Amino acid sequence: MVVTNNLGESTQNLMNTAYKLFYFLLIPIAAHALYFGNPSEPDMIEEGLFFSSENWGSAKLGYEGDYCFDRKLRSKDGVQGRIDKFSYLMNQGVLTFNFFDTVEIYGSVGSLNAFISHRPKPDQKQREYQTSDRLTWGGGTRLELFHWGATTLSADGKYQYSHPHVKWNSLSGDSFTTAAKLTYREYQAGLGLSHQMNVFIPYIAGFYSHVKGKLYGIRSNILPVSHFSLQSREWIGMAVGCGFSSSCLFDLNIEARMFSEQAVTVSGNLKF
Repeated sequence: MVVTNNLGESTQNLMNTAYKLFYFLLIPIAAHALYFGNPSEPDMIEEGLFFSSENWGSAKLGYEGDYCFDRKLRSKDGVQGRIDKFSYLMNQGVLTFNFFDTVEIYGSVGSLNAFISHRPKPDQKQREYQTSDRLTWGGGTRLELFHWGATTLSADGKYQYSHPHVKWNSLSGDSFTTAAKLTYREYQAGLGLSHQMNVFIPYIAGFYSHVKGKLYGIRSNILPVSHFSLQSREWIGMAVGCGFSSSCLFDLNIEARMFSEQAVTVSGNLKF
C-alpha cells in the first residue's frame, strides 16, 4: 500500500509539473533580438562526457537555429522612414567555455540570410531586398548572479555581426539582380530569471538591444540614393522560454521573443 501511494504521489507531481509547463509555454503564443538563452544554462548540465560537476572548468558544443519574423527597424541617412519588415534566419554552431558552473564565455559562427521590405518617401513604392546565405559570427558572456533554491537570476551580454550580399531586390514587384551589400551589427544585454521544475527549466528575461546596419551599393533604378542606414525602432524586448535537461550530457531549449522583435530560437548543447 505504501508503494502504491508513493507511486500515485509521484505521478501526480509529474502531472502538476507538466500542467505548469504547458501553461507557461502558452504565454508567448499570443505575443508578437538576439537569442537570450536560459539563465540556468551555466549549471544545466552537471555531468559531461569528460567533465563532471567537480571540475572548475568545462566546454560545450552547441547549435542555435534562430528565426526572426520581424525585427523592428527604421531607416535613416539616405532614406528616412519605417522598415515594414526585417526578417532573418540564422543557423550557428556555438562553442562555450564554462567556469565554476557560474560564468560562461561563448562564441558562435554560422550562416545568415535576411529580407528587408519598406516603402520610402516620396513615392511610397515597395522596395524589397533578399540576401544570400553568408557568414555570421558572434560572442558573449553569461553570469549567474544569485540563487534562491531552484530559482536563478543571470545577466547576459552579446554581439552579432554579418555582412551578406544582396542577391536580388525589387521595385513594386519587379525583381532585379544587384551587387548591393548589407552590413549588420547587433548588441544586446539583459537580465533573466529561471526556475527549475524537475527536468524542465522555464524562464523569462528582459533585455536592451541595438541594431546598427547599412545597405549600400543599391541600383539607381531602385532608389535615387545608393545607400541607407538601419537602426532599431524599439530597444527593449522580452524573452520567454523553457529548457530541458536531466543534468547529464546535453540540454535543449526553446525561446520566443517579443516587443523589439518577433522571433523564435531552438538550441541545444553537449557537454564534453
